[in-house]
Amino acid sequence: MYVPGFGEASPEAKAANHLHKFFTYIAIRIVSAQLESYNKEAYEELTEFLSRHSLNDGDKFCADLMRESPRHKNLGIINSSSSSLA
Repeated sequence: MYVPGFGEASPEAKAANHLHKFFTYIAIRIVSAQLESYNKEAYEELTEFLSRHSLNDGDKFCADLMRESPRHKNLGIINSSSSSLA
């Protein structure tokens, strides 16, 4: 919905965009915490990936994560299904 006077997007569209980014951030942190307790190798790989890539754009982050390696692709698929549930 376009509301005149708000520039490029309505307040609702901006809020939806911020929530989408927030839920992706939370999903990545949940997956990271789960990996820390049961798969140290994957946790270390994800932590290293997080140090090189920003979480500011969740969609770009997930796309980059899935391109990195087969293990990261599986993590990205898990994250995508987690964020779509939210």
